[in-house]
Amino acid sequence: MRNVGVIVVLILWAWLGLKMCNDYAACCSDDAVGTENNAAVPIISKVATCKDGLVCFADNSCEATYSESFEQFRDSLLALVSEGKQLRITGIYDSKEKYEGEADNLGYCRAEALGSKFTSLSNNQISTAGQLTMGRKVGIADRYSFEVIDISADQSSNVSSATLIYFPYNSTNKLADNEIEIYLNEVATTIKDNGGKVKLVGHTDDKGRAVKNIELGQRRANVIADYLMGQGLLRSQIMSESKGESEPVADNASEVGRAKNRRVELQIIK
Repeated sequence: MRNVGVIVVLILWAWLGLKMCNDYAACCSDDAVGTENNAAVPIISKVATCKDGLVCFADNSCEATYSESFEQFRDSLLALVSEGKQLRITGIYDSKEKYEGEADNLGYCRAEALGSKFTSLSNNQISTAGQLTMGRKVGIADRYSFEVIDISADQSSNVSSATLIYFPYNSTNKLADNEIEIYLNEVATTIKDNGGKVKLVGHTDDKGRAVKNIELGQRRANVIADYLMGQGLLRSQIMSESKGESEPVADNASEVGRAKNRRVELQIIK
């Protein structure tokens, strides 16, 4: 019996030693997590996904993420660009985004990224532009626009810069914003130095009577015009009009949509 006891003790002793060795290897070897050998392992950044649109751009970036249906959409656009037509791609960015690239601005960089997907078009069949949006943050799936235009009939739309300026409900008071004032000061300086004109188009949501909204849209355009004249532009250098509620860019059924429709579109035209 004594021999049997000794054998049992030896077996237990061997099992305990093996377990301690394995535990040491798991937590204390050179490959264990947390050692200096793993300090250089790169951290993978979270990549923006595109669930709600054809194309998505992450904040402060002109690298695009494309949905599975983008190629089909691209082909449908290409079919529309016939003789005398041009595909205009506009990259959109808001004043809170930061950009330190080589392009003129983040919007133009985004437009150029999209343009690289249309290599079958000649230079005169495609144009790109950047558009600065004031007053609201632009979602990752709303940072671009495509438009097929008739260049044979529209030679006056050589836009060098564009922006959207947003207004509170039933209000024309949106110039108490330092970002907007800085932008408008730059617009005035550009026109004075290089010539050209500014086109302003006022828009509203669909609240209230249509005739009153035409007046409200015009007053909004006039507020911007008055500011630009205060910076030295002549009235003859500014064109202003109102579309009222007739050209919404979003659904007026929600407050988010109505906020997008309360705007003045500004274009610098050479």
